[in-house]
Order: sequence, then C-alpha cells, then structure tokens
Amino acid sequence: MNRPGADATESPLRRLAGWLKRLFGRAGGRSGLLSGERRVRVQHGRFREILNLNDSLLQLFAELQEKASGRASFALQPVMDRIQRGLMDGFVLVKDLNQLADRRYPELYDVLATLGEALKQGQTQPVDVATCLVTGPLLGLRRADSWLVGSKMAALGEVSSLGVAVPDGFVATTAAFFQFIEHNGLDKAVRDLDGVYETRGYEALEQSAGELQDAIVHGELPRELEKAILAGWDRLPPGEHPTMAVRSSAVAEDTIGASHAGQYLTELYVGREGLARAYRRVVASAFGSHAVIYRYQHGLTGREAAMAVGFVRMLAPRLSGVLLTSDYQEARTGRMRLSVVRGLADKLVSGRSSEGERVLDPGDAPEGGDAWFGPGELRRLVHAGRRLEEHFGSPQDIEWALSVGGVLHVLQSRPVACVNVPVAAGNAEETQGEVLLSGGQIACPGVGRGNVVLAEAPRSLQDVPEGCVLALRQASSSVAFLFPRCSAVLTEVGSPSSHMAILCRESGLPALVGIPGLFARLKEGQPVIVDALRKKVCAGPRELTPSRSQAPAALAASPAVARLREWTARIVPLDLTDPASPDFRADRCRTLHDLVRFVHEKLYEVMFGFGERAARTSETSWKLKVNLPLSIHVTDLGGGLLRVPGHGEELEQRDISCSPFRSLLEGLTDLRIDWAKPRAVSAGGFMSVLAASMTGPPAEARNLDLPSFAVIDHQYLSFSARAGYHFSVIETVCSAVDSKNFIQYRFGGGGAGEERRVRRATFLWRVLTALGFIVQLNGDLVSAKLFKVPEPEIQDRLKTLGRLTLCSRQLDMLMDSDSSPEMFASDFLADRFERF
Repeated sequence: MNRPGADATESPLRRLAGWLKRLFGRAGGRSGLLSGERRVRVQHGRFREILNLNDSLLQLFAELQEKASGRASFALQPVMDRIQRGLMDGFVLVKDLNQLADRRYPELYDVLATLGEALKQGQTQPVDVATCLVTGPLLGLRRADSWLVGSKMAALGEVSSLGVAVPDGFVATTAAFFQFIEHNGLDKAVRDLDGVYETRGYEALEQSAGELQDAIVHGELPRELEKAILAGWDRLPPGEHPTMAVRSSAVAEDTIGASHAGQYLTELYVGREGLARAYRRVVASAFGSHAVIYRYQHGLTGREAAMAVGFVRMLAPRLSGVLLTSDYQEARTGRMRLSVVRGLADKLVSGRSSEGERVLDPGDAPEGGDAWFGPGELRRLVHAGRRLEEHFGSPQDIEWALSVGGVLHVLQSRPVACVNVPVAAGNAEETQGEVLLSGGQIACPGVGRGNVVLAEAPRSLQDVPEGCVLALRQASSSVAFLFPRCSAVLTEVGSPSSHMAILCRESGLPALVGIPGLFARLKEGQPVIVDALRKKVCAGPRELTPSRSQAPAALAASPAVARLREWTARIVPLDLTDPASPDFRADRCRTLHDLVRFVHEKLYEVMFGFGERAARTSETSWKLKVNLPLSIHVTDLGGGLLRVPGHGEELEQRDISCSPFRSLLEGLTDLRIDWAKPRAVSAGGFMSVLAASMTGPPAEARNLDLPSFAVIDHQYLSFSARAGYHFSVIETVCSAVDSKNFIQYRFGGGGAGEERRVRRATFLWRVLTALGFIVQLNGDLVSAKLFKVPEPEIQDRLKTLGRLTLCSRQLDMLMDSDSSPEMFASDFLADRFERF
C-alpha cells in the first residue's frame, strides 16, 4: 500500500529514496541519539561499510566495461541482477554518508532514484506483447511481426507475400508463450536459467535445464490457449495430408549470425489430438542446456528466447532440400549451392545424408530436366531463390520442397552464414606433413590445428580439451556448444547444408564433412592439421599448438551487448573528476560512478572531522607519543591497547597491542629514514608548489595541519593521515586466518603541480605493484589492495607502507622528469633510503 498522500504512480525506487530521507533526514540521523564511544563505533562502522561498497561498485564498473566490449560471452540476467544490487549498494552509500555528514547531501537520494527509474525502463519489454494468442493464416505475417510470431514464421509470411507458395498454417504467438509460462508458475525459473551456466557451470545447467523442461512438458495449457490452437487447426482448408509440423519460431531464431540451426525441436506428423503435447515439447526445447549455451555464446538474452510456435501443414514431397543463394566459400562469384534428397529433407539437415550436392554457376539452371528435376523445376527454384535474396536484402538459406505435381513450396528462408576466408594459399606450408585423409566436402573453409578427439557420440564439455580437432561419425548440431573449444570439426557423414555446417560457418570453425574412413585413419590424441581449404587432413608435429584461421563470430553487435551498453552509459562514465571544481556537487552526479566518486571524496573530509571529534573525548581517543612529522590520535574499539592511558596522558607505543598498528609504526619509525633533514628540492619543484599554492585555495582552506588518526582493535587498523597537501589511508586486518587478511591503501593529492603529483603516484604504483598489491592509478590518486595472504606477509607489507608513507612525503617536489618515478622506486625497493 502507498503511504498517505503518496503518488500511486511513484516508482518503488523513488519511494525508497523518500523513505530514507525521512528516516535519516534529521540532523545526525539516528546516530544523534548516541554519544561517546558508542557513537564512534557506529560512525566507524559506516566508514568501513562505505569503503567496502565503494570497492564492490568499482569492481562492478570494471566488469560492466569488460562485458560491454563484446570480447567474451556472458549471460545478461545475472548482470541485470548485479546492477540492481549495485543500485541498492548506492542507496546504502548515500545513507551512510548523510549520517556521517549530518545530512549534507540529500540530493543524492534523488540522483539514485532517477538513475534507477531510467535503468528499469531499459530492462522492460520494448513493446507491449499483444493479447493475440494464435494468428490467422501465415499469408498475413510480415517481418515486423517477428516480436509476436518469431523470425522464422514472420519470414514465411514475407515469402508468401511474394507469390511463392508456403504450406498452410498458423502460429501460437509469444503472447501464448508468456501466458503458458506464467500459468504454470515458471517465470522465475525461466528468468534465472540463463545465468546458471556462467555462475554455476555446465553440470548445474544440465540439471536446472532438465528440471525446467520437465515442468514445461508436463505443464498445463491455459484453457483459452488450447482452444485457440484447436480452432487454428479447424480453420485450415481441407488437405490431402491432415497432419502438422510443429516448429519452433523464437524471436531471434533465423536471424543474421544466430540461426539457432538444430537447437530447437520440430515435431512432425502431429494430429489434432497431439497439438497441445507437441506445443509443450517445442517450448521446452528453448530451455535445453545446449540451446541456453548457444544463446550465451551469441550474446542473446531471455527476450530473444521467447518462443512462438508454428503449426504448418505437412507435405509429401517428391524432392526436398536446401538452396544457398550465395556460395559461402566464394560469395562474390554469384554461384549457388544446392542440396537435394528424395522425400523429406530432415535427414539432410540433421546430417544423416549428403546426397545430391551440387554447385550452380550463374545461368546454370537448364529448362530441361535431369536425374533429379523435371523440365523447368530447377529454373523455378533458382528464380525463387533470387527473388527471396533480393527481397530480404542478403543471401538466403532456403529449405524447399517439390511435390509430385511439381509445385514448389518454401518451408524456411533465413540469412546465409557467410565466411570471410583471410587465407587461400597462405597456409600451404602448414599442411606439408603426411596426408592422412583427403576428400569430403567443405562445410566451413579455414585451417585448424589440434589433437584429435574421437567422439562416437556427443561428449560432455568436461571431456573435450581446449583447441582439439573434433571428429564425429555424423554431423550433429547437438555438439555446437563445444565449438568454442575446438580448432576444427571432421565428420564421416554429413552435408554442407546440415544444421551443424551452418553453425560451423556462424562461428568460423573450419570443418570438413562426409570424409570416408575418418575413424579408421585417425587416433585419439593424434596431432593433425585440418585444411578445410584444400579438403585434406595432414599429420601435425608432435608438439603442436592448437589454432584456427577463423575467429569466432563477434559478439559486439549482439542484443545482450547492445542492451548492456545502454545501461553502462548510465552507470560507468565518470564526469566528476576534479574535487576542486565548483561543479563537484551532489546535484551534478549523472551516473552511478559519479555518485560513488562523490561519496568517496566526501567520505575522507567527513572522517577527518570525525576522528578529530573522537580525539577530543579522552575516554575514546589518545594522542600517540612518537617522534614523527605526524600528529597521530588513536581510538580503540576494543582490544587494541595493553593499557589505557590516564586522563591527559599520552599513549606510548609499548601500550599498543593492535598487531597491524605495531607493524605500521615499526616502518614509520625506521631509523634509516631521516625525515627531519631538508629536502634537496629543485627550482622547478619549488616553483611548482608555489604556483599550486597561489592558484589553489588558501592554506587554511586546505587544512594542512590536521592530525592523523588511527582507529584500532586487536586485529584491525584504519589509519588516516594527511601530511601537508596529500592524504593517505591504510585499512587492514592482520590475523592468523589468511582468508580474513587484507590491506587497502589509498593515496592522493600533493602540493606540486599536477604533472609532478602524477609522477609521485606513478612511483607509488611501481613500488606497490612490486610488493604484490593490485593497484589502480587514476591521475594522482592511487588505490591498492592485497587480499588473503598470511599474517607475516601482512605485517611485512605494513612495515613497508610505514616507510613508504615517510619517503613519499613531499616527494612530488622531486619529480623533475618522467624517469623520476622509476628511479625513486628502484631506490626505495633497494632500501637506499638516503635518497629520500
């Protein structure tokens, strides 16, 4: 229910923002009820939470950028879920900062709500799925209807509009699919399935996919849908063969680069009483493990899996086959490729037959007959192919059937998967070894090198090594999910028109099919070179590096990448880069990255103020007695001290029991570093500082003399230091449990000009990288992390960070050239501290 007076159309994210502003909107928020040490603990907890969420969100930004590059496959649903969690993390950041900063930045709630609403719109269906469950005749369908009837059936409607015959039929739409899935309570299972493979692996996907398919096959058709399907049957004109082919027609099926060839089910010879069962089985095929992996590899999402189902009257053809209106080997020649069999073409496209293959040169369509075709039949087929190619604007892969009376029907028309062969003769030297096999037909041109895997039957993903040459008894589309692991494919039986051959061409995988004696000549693990340009298989060297001449199809234009790039544009770009700019304000945040950057920057301002307030309370904070150019105030959260100093008494180093703080202090007090001696500052360095101080805010505005703070317990340290114009933060846990141990280090700022500050940051990057840290460098800002290492290593790195803190002080003034960072890093790592 909405709160009284709330707008009923207000989005949940907008309501959440308003609720948080009201709940934590009072100055000080709920922490205003706390005092003393308890308040310090709560505030410090918020500080740690912001640091943790900041790192998590930066990792999210990096992951989104990598996935949006299109260099690797990914499942979109887990990314969508991760983005939603990122938005919720953003709300926690904003809540924590406002509580720490006495509600100084309420605008950030509205920034997040606006961003969340924009992302939500991008994740919803682009069109409102119609309520039409079953269409009328195929004749009325067009390509623009593909969102409703799937690409395959929409293409058949286009074919019929050109006067080319297609079988009678109708379509159960994507609206029927959504109704069926919702009626059986399978929405969540369908939504979650895409992410199982990426997050949990192949075996988990097989189990989850099998469970979902079983639920669909045994699901109940809504009464309205079942009646509509039966009514579609009853509306068909009477025919000689009263059975149907029940065919898949997913939204993205039969599209350029994503044919889905052989991935979904077709049920043949289905009578009226079997329509509902066949419908369920076809829908279930959309969620087979191999189909899910296919979509994953092609950057497709759950939207593109929405399954319309075509009900098409069965034919009893004299001949049938596949016509490719362009030669995939040499697309510019104008040649066509034709495959023909007697009867139905199912054995041809499934890879069980390879008879009747031929190449048709331009004009090679005689009016007279031949061993296969009667007079004029081949010419009519070629003419229909040219018309479809012209109409669809690209070469077509056409499944056709020719009746006893010579009537031509088109059963399917989709784009040809063409392959650009970068080498025609350049790999000749690679294939000079002993010729083990020759012949067969080229399913996809190219050259592949690898060790042979003999697959008598389809094998599991775990059984197929990376870069292998996969040898099959017969072509099978069921192994397509293995193709990214293969360098080439060979089959004893198969056709270049088969589903498997189409999938090889889509992925650019060199393939030869129909090779006699394949299994008799090759051995498991044998190194070979497959030359699918010259139709031969040669012995390879014993130490063979797997490779292939064709790269897998690019994902950059896939629906998943396109959609992710839309979201990434609202999340990842960073415009708020200069904290000194007057535009560095909460209301100028446009992306989630802007917001995170703003919170991160303001956090240090707030926490320095928090530490100073804590230090004024004698029960919670003590000044450390130590000979350093830093005034350190220590707050103990419990267990960090061996002895609590008395009122007005300074803390001695020997009173500290906090393991990480003791290690840091050991480095800070290293006698080899003479921090008190004057720096040999160059004239350029001095002028750089002078210029920066004259053009920047006055010294009092920069808080140059703020104290440093250490917040500790027995294993935890948060050390925040500001020395002059720069600041550094060290946060660490040092324990006997490796998995709990970490160091996070941040450094930024400086008194010199930007060029010198960046050089000092580069010096830190070189040192920290050499110490095993994961380091990010952004201008003069350095962030470094070290995780899950043993306690002695944490202690050693903290000692080094103590020395680094002293050595990096005012070092920006000494950074006279681009070679300075490397020179000083070498000196520091070699313990030549006299240079500092």
